[in-house]
Amino acid sequence: MKFTTENARIFAERGNAARAEKRRVAAATREGHAGASDPVIAVSGESYRARKLARVRAQWDRLDGVLDSLIDRGSQEGGELNPQAIDRVTGAIGRLEEVERRLSDRSTPPSIRAGAPRRQHLGLME
Repeated sequence: MKFTTENARIFAERGNAARAEKRRVAAATREGHAGASDPVIAVSGESYRARKLARVRAQWDRLDGVLDSLIDRGSQEGGELNPQAIDRVTGAIGRLEEVERRLSDRSTPPSIRAGAPRRQHLGLME
């Protein structure tokens, strides 16, 4: 696209309109009365979290289906599994599990450190 005076005028009008809209939205947000038609959506943290959690769980379900189809397809073709595809899907499922755990406020399982080995008390030999 060649830059001409006509294009410059059109883009300047678009830029000015966008800046004016940003200022209007910022002023409405500062005053605390953003209307329903405003592009700024006042969403509470919990409703966002619930929507995000539902979306992550839906993606997880879809990936479970993809993994099942990969395994079924591999078993139907005489044992020809695609290990790279399975690895990618299981990696994506693992990442979604972590996101789901954080969104649902579950803690990680405690790590168990190996303690000092117990010494067996032999007592005195007589």
